[in-house]
Amino acid sequence: MVNRHLRLLLVTAALSIGLITGLQPNFMEIQSANPLVAKAAEPADGVIQDPQLARLIRETPLATGQTTFYGLNGPLSFKNTIDPTKPLTPENLENLENIYVPKDSASPQIDSLEGLQYAKNLKYISFLNRTDHMSSTNDGQITSLAPLKDLPHLQIIQLPQEAITDITPIKQLSSLKYVELSNQKGEMDGSLDHTNWPNLVALTAVNNNLSGSLNSLSSAPMQDLALSNNRVTGTIPDAEWRNMLSFVAPNNQLTGPLPRTWSRMYNFVAQNNQLTGTLPSEWGHNAIYLLSIANNRLSGPVPLAWSNIRSFNNLPIQIDTSQNQLTSSLNLAGHRYTSRN
Repeated sequence: MVNRHLRLLLVTAALSIGLITGLQPNFMEIQSANPLVAKAAEPADGVIQDPQLARLIRETPLATGQTTFYGLNGPLSFKNTIDPTKPLTPENLENLENIYVPKDSASPQIDSLEGLQYAKNLKYISFLNRTDHMSSTNDGQITSLAPLKDLPHLQIIQLPQEAITDITPIKQLSSLKYVELSNQKGEMDGSLDHTNWPNLVALTAVNNNLSGSLNSLSSAPMQDLALSNNRVTGTIPDAEWRNMLSFVAPNNQLTGPLPRTWSRMYNFVAQNNQLTGTLPSEWGHNAIYLLSIANNRLSGPVPLAWSNIRSFNNLPIQIDTSQNQLTSSLNLAGHRYTSRN
C-alpha cells in the first residue's frame, strides 16, 4: 500500500503532466503533544514586525514534537520552549525551533518574516497548510527571505504561494534539507547557480522564473526534485543523484543525456526540454509510475529491456515517448503508453 508521503509525491508528478487536477498535496505533518489553542490577534511586539506572525509564533504548540518526511534519515525533532506570555525579544526567540500553520486552521495574512533573524535555533518553517498551494489563489504576501539568511540550523522551508522575488538570501544555508517555494506571485528573479546546499534532499519550486543549472546542485543527495515551468538549464546529474526517486522538470531548457544509474526512480517527467541521446536500457529494471519524455531530441530504439518495467505499487504504468526521433515503440498491454513521433 502506498504510504501517505509517497502517494502525495505521485500526485505532484501527475499534476505536472496534466493527468489529474484539483488535489492538494501536503508533504509534511506535525506530530505534537499539545493542540493549538486559538487566541485573539495580538499586535506585533519585540522584534517581530508582523502582528500575524507574532500571533502564529505564540500559538505554535510547545513541548517536544517531530516532523515526518521521507528522505530525512529519520524524523526531525524540535522542542519549543519560548514563553508566549513575554515579549518576542531576541532572547525569547532563541527558544523557537519551529513555526507552522496547523492543518485546518484559519489562514493568517503574514506579510513579513522580519524578526526571525533572531530565532537562531529555528529548524522548520512551514505555511503549507494555510492554503491549497496548487491553486492560483493565496493570501501570502511575503516578499523577502532575508530574515532567514543566517539561521544555521534551518532545515525545512515551506513557503509556497507567496510573493518571494529572490532566493539569494537562502543560497548559502548549508543546513537545508527540504525547500518548497512553488507558485510565487509575479516573476521570481533567482538562479540556482552558486547555491551551497550539500544536504538538500528535496526541492520543489514549480511555476517560478528560476534559471541556472542543475549542475550547481549535483553534490546534494537529491531524492525528489520538482521544477516544472522554469528556465533551468544544464545536464541532469547521473551518478551523483543515483538515489533519486522522483524527478519532475518539464518545460525547462535541460540538455544532454538521460541518467542511467537511477535504479530507485519511479517518476521521471521531463517533457518539453532539449534532452538528447538514447533511452537507458537500465530503466528496464525500475518500477515505474510516470515516465514522460515527450518533445525532446531523443533518438534510437526503445530498449527491449523496457518490456520488463514493473508497476510501481501496482499502479498503472504511464509512459510517453512521443515527439522524439525514436525508431521503435514498446508494447505495454494494459498500461498507458504513447509513442507517436
